[in-house]
Amino acid sequence: MSEELLRIDGLVQHFGRSAGPLDKLFRSEHAVVRAVDGVDLVLHRGETLGLVGESGCGKSTLSRCAAGLYTPTKGTVSYAGEVINGSPSKAQRRLVQMVFQDPYSSLNPRMSVGQTLGEVLRYHRVVPRSEVPARIRSLMDLVGLPARAIDQLPHAFSGGQRQRIGIARALALEPQVLIADEPVSALDVSVQANIINLLLDLKDSLGLSMLFVSHNMAVVRQVSDRIAVMHDGVVVETGPTDEVFSNPQDPYTRLLLSSVPRLAGQTIPAVEAGTA
Repeated sequence: MSEELLRIDGLVQHFGRSAGPLDKLFRSEHAVVRAVDGVDLVLHRGETLGLVGESGCGKSTLSRCAAGLYTPTKGTVSYAGEVINGSPSKAQRRLVQMVFQDPYSSLNPRMSVGQTLGEVLRYHRVVPRSEVPARIRSLMDLVGLPARAIDQLPHAFSGGQRQRIGIARALALEPQVLIADEPVSALDVSVQANIINLLLDLKDSLGLSMLFVSHNMAVVRQVSDRIAVMHDGVVVETGPTDEVFSNPQDPYTRLLLSSVPRLAGQTIPAVEAGTA
């Protein structure tokens, strides 16, 4: 078995809700949203683990806990054997980076691409200050964006191009683990394959491990070595991709597979990485 890079043990993430008028009227206790309710997962070096489930099942919350953005209610998140639980060091933040679902809301609308990437490079001292401009150009080329885009603001780009900027920002820190949270669900269908192929190419060329989060079973099948199926805050089934698809064990997994349209089950065509 290959080396464990990211490990999640007994993870619980609950959120409280303020009392509303009906709660006060009936003197009910404040509701607790059990977004993640006891999850164990392991991501090994060099693999892609697909985390799949319907909207609201807790996938995004789990991914944010894994990235160190949330402090879990219970349980542990470990990077390379070191527990972080919502407070990763600068060195640990470089190890795991995240690509978000909505590329526009994840970018500062008042900062150009060059400023966005330069801020990350300088704060984390990835390269000497004198080498930052060259590194920015290298990152732009890596994700298929022209050098002339460096001085442009996010509103000047298409959704696919904005996601490429988000990917470049994540890769600026030279991470070992990339968490992609629904990276194509907010994009036009015509550019989704471009972004998926870009992520797969980067994973192979840079030696990344990836947690790929999606509600789309067809996409997860295309990109993943293993699959974890999530339902109502818990993981109900894990296994190698082909095994889960050919012989699902949990009723919820069978339900997800039965709901996939026949055409969606086809292999995503290989598309040249353009600038979409």
